[in-house]
Amino acid sequence: MNQERTKKEPRQITQHILEAQQNTQITRIRENIVQDSKMLLKSPSQRFAAIDNSASTTGPPLQVAKNFAEALNISLVSFWNSSCNTPLPLHQIEWRSTGKVNLSTPRSIFEPTNRVPSDASSFVFMTDGRVTHDIDQVQFFSTTSHLPSILVIFKDPSYFKKCPMVAQCNVSLLMPVFLAAQTAAVLVIGDSDSDRHARLIDAKGGWSKLLATPPVLNDDLRVIDCPIVTIERILELLSTVDFPSNPGTLMMDNGLNIDLKFLGSLRNGTEFLEIVPESALNELAWSFFTSGEIEQWRTMLKHWLFLADKVTTESVRAATLQSTRGVHSLLQLLTQANNDVEQNSLKKQLQKMVMEGSIQGDQARNEANQSTRSTRVIINAALASISVFDKSGVSSIQKGSLSNRCRRARVIDRDSIAAIASLNFLNSPHEEDLIMQESGHVALCLRRMENVEMNTNNDALVRSFQVGQENHNAVFEPTIVSSSIADRIDKLETSPLTRNDLSICLPIISLQSEFNRNAVKERLCLVFMNGLSMSHVWLIALGCILKTLETEQWAGPDEPTGRILQWFGCQIMKYVVLGAGSRFSPDLPRTINQALLSVYQTERMIVNYSIPEVSCILRLLQRFGDPGTISDESLRRSMLATIAASVPKRHRRWLLNIAEKKAVQDIEPSSRTALTSAIYEIDSNGVRVACHLVKDFESIFTPVYIDAIESFAQALNIHSKKLITPGLALVVAATLEHIINHQVKSSAAVKMVRKVNLLVGAEMDPMTAGRTTDEESLTILRQGQL
Repeated sequence: MNQERTKKEPRQITQHILEAQQNTQITRIRENIVQDSKMLLKSPSQRFAAIDNSASTTGPPLQVAKNFAEALNISLVSFWNSSCNTPLPLHQIEWRSTGKVNLSTPRSIFEPTNRVPSDASSFVFMTDGRVTHDIDQVQFFSTTSHLPSILVIFKDPSYFKKCPMVAQCNVSLLMPVFLAAQTAAVLVIGDSDSDRHARLIDAKGGWSKLLATPPVLNDDLRVIDCPIVTIERILELLSTVDFPSNPGTLMMDNGLNIDLKFLGSLRNGTEFLEIVPESALNELAWSFFTSGEIEQWRTMLKHWLFLADKVTTESVRAATLQSTRGVHSLLQLLTQANNDVEQNSLKKQLQKMVMEGSIQGDQARNEANQSTRSTRVIINAALASISVFDKSGVSSIQKGSLSNRCRRARVIDRDSIAAIASLNFLNSPHEEDLIMQESGHVALCLRRMENVEMNTNNDALVRSFQVGQENHNAVFEPTIVSSSIADRIDKLETSPLTRNDLSICLPIISLQSEFNRNAVKERLCLVFMNGLSMSHVWLIALGCILKTLETEQWAGPDEPTGRILQWFGCQIMKYVVLGAGSRFSPDLPRTINQALLSVYQTERMIVNYSIPEVSCILRLLQRFGDPGTISDESLRRSMLATIAASVPKRHRRWLLNIAEKKAVQDIEPSSRTALTSAIYEIDSNGVRVACHLVKDFESIFTPVYIDAIESFAQALNIHSKKLITPGLALVVAATLEHIINHQVKSSAAVKMVRKVNLLVGAEMDPMTAGRTTDEESLTILRQGQL
């Protein structure tokens, strides 16, 4: 039987907020975000319970669950284990444990069929805790996030005689549900002689204020140290709690009911931020996380922050436009000066104009920053509230605590970074600046990026070098300025030579000292990360420098910009340290150069890294590594081995794409047809009539892989066809014969092919790659010995 709930009067805060502002745009937004509070007064229908009845619940544990469900007056019950049955009334349930051991999963409640009734008034989730789980389950429980939720671990009463710790009960299994829910309580039952008692582990939402405060959840917390809550009290909570909110909305403590879908469509959210209290940002972040849209929320917030920055930029640009035009004109006159007197006069005018522009820019920036200050504060707070999420998970005991991979990124304040004039330029190179035309210590102008999202996502953390080479990171320009005026140029926010939007000036200084490294890192983060302090910015910057030196004519070896970028890349490789646990240095802290040398020619590099990544690593070592450490021939053999190992990996990926219907044609690179055509002549009946060596990479690799191979070949000043070896044909043939199942892992596919023949294995070894002759390869192909 469902207990009657007393309908509460609609909260008055909605009307209060709407009356507070008369602005037409704000009113329109509020009408969409703040739902009609009468919609919240739908009548409760029934309490639904999803109860674990896997084999481990046999006997007393399941009896404890039954007693609790009956005491709660549950309306409908679904049993779940490796599958989940259709909800049935409580009195029709047969209490019997079933299901296969180690296969039970809460996901079965939601897929392939969602068993949660659409008219459920509350959600009771019960398990004995002996179930494997992962944080991704929180996405499934977004289905029940709007329902008041009772989350229960049930145990055999004898289990509690040993005074177990809360952690031993595996309450972490409940955390995905707890994190998803807006109102919830976590309970452990079975430790009392009474069937009407439970231990309170945690509570959230309105219930956190109505229940006793539980102890801090840690490894040492015992179940008996948690407060007791009675069945009567739980029933009271269920009968007085706010009614379920509408799915897809979030009810805030201040009465706002926010439509998340509409919020996600806003182009500019400053009006929205004006009506949402800062205290509600964590709830908002959880809502987007549980719906699987946390990255969209992060992107939207950063866009709003960019719009706030744009206000400042446009104000500064307008205030300094005349000064910028004057500097540009004087630069043109300076190049045409007839004598030293005229040149010195123009230089003095330049200095004065740059100074005036700097002062005007400061005034405009301060005024604009003041007008957007409140917006920036709340957007940064919102970004901080979502920084705790990462696909690597949430701690199994400390819910919501940060994992090592997703430590909160500090936001760098542009106005607080170290001035270039305060940095140590000892042992730094001298070049002639383009404004004063005098030789000395210099800085480079870096243009502003419109979008940094691709630098801060999970892919960028893994593929930092490659991401740095992508077109959106082309921030360097050939504008060299003296270190004595670089701080003033910074404030102009416009390049004096190209007149591009300027992000910041990068001082060309030695990175041997920690002070200099920190100062440069902050500036790089402002450019590449929109101010988020993230250590992989060094790798992105290094990839960007590499791409610039390889492709830009003004960054050639005989050009000033090329010389200082070459020197600066060596400084990053030599002095920047990657912490233990990083991708390239998992065991010890190492400089980037040492880290890349530690993976060079290893099994990890050949088997686990892609061709684009290996190409980048080898080019970095060749250009910025210690001179004489690695020969070009050694680098070439490393690339040959990587190319050979990539053949079975790419073919296995194609098989997987076919199985998942992501690929539908058997003609694309790495497909069976493409690989066959790479080494065999096929007649009209599909019969192999002749064999030949691999002639090009088009049938084997995608354009992205081929581009990486060609970039490596250009770095060694060789033709890319020099990287096609006779032994590669044997690798292709062995792949066709032995990699026929996508279910094998990539590394296992490499090992399978490597074992087929000694010559095939030699082709995947950086010490012996490329030594197989034409005759040896063709003989084996003709004899079909693979």
